[in-house]
Amino acid sequence: MRLWLELSGFRVLTADNGVAAIACAKEHPPDAIIMDVSMPILDGIATTIQLKASPRLASIPVIGFTAHPFAAIEASAKAAGMREVLPKSGFGNLLVALRAAMRASER
Repeated sequence: MRLWLELSGFRVLTADNGVAAIACAKEHPPDAIIMDVSMPILDGIATTIQLKASPRLASIPVIGFTAHPFAAIEASAKAAGMREVLPKSGFGNLLVALRAAMRASER
C-alpha cells in the first residue's frame, strides 16, 4: 500500500502499531491518516480515540481500513472518530476517500 500511495503522489509515513502511530503523528502531524483497524499493542479504534482526544491532532481525518466484516466494526470506528471505514479490498475507493478527506480538512 505504501508504494501504491507514493506512486499516487503521496508522502507516506508508517507505523507498526497504534502506540507508534500516535508518536509518529505527534512528531510529524500528517494531512490524513489511513488507520488499520487491527493493529498490535493498540488497535485502530483505540488509537483513533487517543488521536481525536489531542487538540493538536483532532482535526486530522482518519480513514479506517479493515479486512474484518465491515458491518461489525463500522459503528464503533465512526464513533471513535474515523471519517469512514473501507474494506482492504478497495484500494481504488481508498484513494478517492483519502483525497476527499484531505480536501475537506483544508476548508
